[in-house]
Amino acid sequence: MQIQNVNNSQTAFNGYVGENVKTVLNKAVKNSISELVHEANAKKEVVEGYKLINITNKRTKLLKKLKNYMEPFHQDSYMDIDNCGSLFIKNDKLNRRLFFRHQPDLPKEYFNINYEKLEEKHIDSIDEATDVFIRTHKPEATDTLLFDLYARNRLEDAKKLSLFGRIKTFFAARKLDKLAPEFNVEGGWKNKLKEVQIDAKKEQALKKIINKIDKKEKQKIIKNNNKMAENIF
Repeated sequence: MQIQNVNNSQTAFNGYVGENVKTVLNKAVKNSISELVHEANAKKEVVEGYKLINITNKRTKLLKKLKNYMEPFHQDSYMDIDNCGSLFIKNDKLNRRLFFRHQPDLPKEYFNINYEKLEEKHIDSIDEATDVFIRTHKPEATDTLLFDLYARNRLEDAKKLSLFGRIKTFFAARKLDKLAPEFNVEGGWKNKLKEVQIDAKKEQALKKIINKIDKKEKQKIIKNNNKMAENIF
């Protein structure tokens, strides 16, 4: 279903960067700095301070970029990374997430991030992956897409005509109408879901008619077959 945006002047929500992203970046910085210090100590040399600063600056710059990007998102939307190393945008109110198509290349152990092997190059990999996403996903459009994913499921649920299904659809319509202004999209979901239910009832009734016709045709065929057999004997 195509979700229609409402052109009002609603502005910044303050989306945010998830803690897992920060944890991964901090661990990459810590590991990289420890390695540089270890190498310098092994050679009995003074560690090159500018390299340490460059690594921490790289993390700071990336976090600032992500924070600025997430700022216009819905307040319950955030960018994070799961245990498998996949970046995504999620909205907790909708319980929907959108995974990045281009993912960072992070060290894995049994399909999960190996935090002990994170280093500076992995900061670069996350930077590259987020850059690709940011270029192709505007904040408002991405929030709308998350709403769209949620709404599609509710529209599909509305086709379930059981008592539980109707009750679920009733509360879904209320939630969609309540959330629509927050995501800058049109309301009227009670009527939209009702239309889906009406169409589902019509389809159900049509299937019953077709089944009755099929049943009569089958019974007619059986009757004719039996009559033919009787005539032969």
